Amino acid sequence: MVIATELSAEIEAAARNPATPAAQLWGLAQRPELAPLVAANLAAPAELLRELGLRMLDALPLPAAQAVALMTHGTPSIATEHLRQMGVRADDPVLAAVAANPNTPVDTLVRLAGIVPAQFCANPALFLLLLENPNLPGEIPAATMRGLLRYAGVPRMFLEWLVAYGLPDIAAAARLHVAYAGEADDWAELATGAIWQLQIPDGDELLLELLALGAVPPWLIPLIAANAARDIRSALVRSPIATHTALKWLRRAGASGDLASYAPPDPALDRAVLEQLATGGVYARRVVARNPYASPALLTRLAADPDRSVRQGVARNHCTPLPALLRLAADPSPDVRQGVARNAATSVDILAQLAADPARDVRWTVARNPRISPALLTRLAADPDRAVRQGVARNPESSPELLTVLASDSHVRVRQAARRRLGLPAEADSHAHMTRQMPRAPELSLLPAQQANELHPNVRAAFAAQPNIDAQLLARLAEDEHPQVRAAAARNPALPLALLEWLADDDVIFVHRGVAENPHTPESILARFAADPTWSNMRVRLAVVRHPHVSAAILERLAGDHAVEVRRAVLAHPLTPAAARTVMLERSLDMCARSSESFYHVLALAHPLAPTAYVQSRASSPEWLERYAIARNPRAPHSALAQLTEDGNRIVRAAARAALAAAPPEA
Repeated sequence: MVIATELSAEIEAAARNPATPAAQLWGLAQRPELAPLVAANLAAPAELLRELGLRMLDALPLPAAQAVALMTHGTPSIATEHLRQMGVRADDPVLAAVAANPNTPVDTLVRLAGIVPAQFCANPALFLLLLENPNLPGEIPAATMRGLLRYAGVPRMFLEWLVAYGLPDIAAAARLHVAYAGEADDWAELATGAIWQLQIPDGDELLLELLALGAVPPWLIPLIAANAARDIRSALVRSPIATHTALKWLRRAGASGDLASYAPPDPALDRAVLEQLATGGVYARRVVARNPYASPALLTRLAADPDRSVRQGVARNHCTPLPALLRLAADPSPDVRQGVARNAATSVDILAQLAADPARDVRWTVARNPRISPALLTRLAADPDRAVRQGVARNPESSPELLTVLASDSHVRVRQAARRRLGLPAEADSHAHMTRQMPRAPELSLLPAQQANELHPNVRAAFAAQPNIDAQLLARLAEDEHPQVRAAAARNPALPLALLEWLADDDVIFVHRGVAENPHTPESILARFAADPTWSNMRVRLAVVRHPHVSAAILERLAGDHAVEVRRAVLAHPLTPAAARTVMLERSLDMCARSSESFYHVLALAHPLAPTAYVQSRASSPEWLERYAIARNPRAPHSALAQLTEDGNRIVRAAARAALAAAPPEA
């Protein structure tokens, strides 16, 4: 046994020895236990390395770690094409070794940059490649670059190039890299500003449901309120997460409409908040455009906004500088030019320009502006459009002489406006005293029953809807050939139960909807309607949810409905059990996880009920906001947080460290 051991040691030494002849190495490489040693031998021929690599990866049941020996720094002679072939495998150790090999082709390195960033950045040939091609970072795809930027060891040279020449979102991520800007103590404030780069997708049904469920993290509310469409903002106001603090930005900025009950713009509002809102969606920019405390520079910038409503807000703002108003006076949109004409800060010269505007409404607004000159008023008093002349008559700056002329105008409305301003009695306007005699519709319930079949279906449906209709006539209308009539009969509370059950078997879905809307429909019929999951039956299921006597069991069944309208109605129902809401939340989170939109991944990853496996898998996401959402998740696994404490993004890194320090020990 001793002799065998010594002989084995000698053989292993020969496999490692660079002086071993190539022919002997070929022989030793045929033994599986010696193949990795031969592969690491500097004297191993390139052809032997190629054969060994293919054999180890594709034929022999050896672990991938043994094959990695082929790609180490100890085997620089390995063929470039072989490295390229190895670089398309799914074995992480192999890919890491390929990325670290100085002989790896540039195209393979670029592809592996986001997969194994540590090895890519540690490749000794990287700086030589950068010297040869300074534009190399620009050749790396954006998705790959995002994955690379999550690694803390990215060379500063890379980061500086990206900040200067990268795409806007890539440059922003590079500026947030820990190797570029250092550690972040004020990570929460930094996140508030950086989050605004997140794009809200066009499809908003899922977001509406998440808002109703209260499943949106509070730190995303300002972004949603500033960027989203009206129905989303309305849902946000009604959402249980829409706290006063969360919406204070828009309230203090002077938000209006669907954000409801907001005070006038706050003069103490930090200008930085307005600057940040101005980078948001259309709604946020519109709020800033109308804010009288917005800076002249900010208003000038928004005067070139691509959205018409934003430019219109700037045009109406009394603080808009004259050069911006002059530019807006030539805007292609009449609404914008009308805003300039209405602005009390608009100069006389600009008003004179707008007085010749081809749009009638613009000239009419100029005529109503109190800053207009007497000469311009006289000019507009001869405008061919009577509305413009009427505007001149109503302008408080019009002279008595001009009003006297207008009191004899060819149009009665102009004359009346001028006479009122002069204190003269108004002339009679025959049109104002005209009355139209409309024939009254007969009381349908009083018509003879035998005439019902001779009437139009709309009239028969009106008969069927009468609460005091004759029972015999209602029964006849419940069997009418027209589904509209049968549906009206089905809705009638006076319809007997037997007829309700009969109409519930009607072959027209529209009639089923009428049955579901009848307040006396029994639960058994409602349950049957709720069990039909077809799209054509969606309105019927919606009527079931809204039925005054719908049961909690039916609501729980419909909580998983595929139609978002039905699910939202279930959410709004006060009798919906908590278990059903949990089912809906889990379904919504699953839809977020399967979405192609990073926005929905962020929402799901931030929620405590996000599946652990899903959270763990996204801890290596190339999107830093997804990793940040994990760091903000109160139930994120410690392993994911520990990984993120070494993240390249300074905000993610700091948030993960704070979360890990505050987290209770895992069970």
